[in-house]
Amino acid sequence: MGRNIDREGPIQKACYQFLRTQYPHALVFSVPNELASKVGGGSDGKKRQSVIRNVQVNAKKMGMLPGMGDLCMLNSGRFYVFEIKAKGNYQQNNQKDVERVVDANGGYYFVIRSIDDLKEALGLRATIVPHRGTIS
Repeated sequence: MGRNIDREGPIQKACYQFLRTQYPHALVFSVPNELASKVGGGSDGKKRQSVIRNVQVNAKKMGMLPGMGDLCMLNSGRFYVFEIKAKGNYQQNNQKDVERVVDANGGYYFVIRSIDDLKEALGLRATIVPHRGTIS
């Protein structure tokens, strides 16, 4: 059995630290939807799958949203969602659904593959904030 290597975790940790440092007054949080699939259940494959399914069903009843981004930030009235993806990994359909809902509600959704992607995304969004009022 091959070892499962977490390629997205280090990217998410770096992005979280960057957001907390650069935006100390923002609300920055993770959405650990994947925890439901990391529960125990022993080495019996069928039993493990049953335990995972039960945890996921209960988590959904309590508000877990499959497809929600890995990190979220509320800053100055703007809502940002960051889906962390390692190179070669792509959005699932439920993640694309969340992206559409976030965009339709005026939020900002980004797929992030590196800390540089995060910096670029935030820089680009800062340049398109609608102006309010004029200076004479």
